[in-house]
Amino acid sequence: MKEQEGKKLERRLRLIEGQVRGIIRLLAEDRSPVEILTQISAIQEGLKGVARSILKEYLTSTTYSAIRSRNKRERSRFIEQLLSTLFRFTF
Repeated sequence: MKEQEGKKLERRLRLIEGQVRGIIRLLAEDRSPVEILTQISAIQEGLKGVARSILKEYLTSTTYSAIRSRNKRERSRFIEQLLSTLFRFTF
């Protein structure tokens, strides 16, 4: 993963970390379940965004390698790996 992309993901994860701490605070303050659930939803969406970014980088690099490979067995292995990853994280 490129250094710039890694730093961007780290910033996003730190934001999510702050949101988790906020939920702990909301629970300690006995705040509304709606407020807590709203924060949980925001965290889930944030994590999905991080996962999508990582998956995109992985798929891009793996696909590029598969296309460049002249070895049919290696291409097939890459395709199987791609499909396995897609199925694992999208269904």
